[in-house]
Amino acid sequence: MNRYKYTKKEAIELDKRNRTYHILYMVGLQETSDIFWDAWQS
Repeated sequence: MNRYKYTKKEAIELDKRNRTYHILYMVGLQETSDIFWDAWQS
């Protein structure tokens, strides 16, 4: 089970909407990108 809040495929989709999440995810900062994800969703 993927412990992150979105999959790599979703991260690629997010790239079209917000490059910050995609870049953080792709460089291995999934935990950091989760913080941005939470902030963006709220």
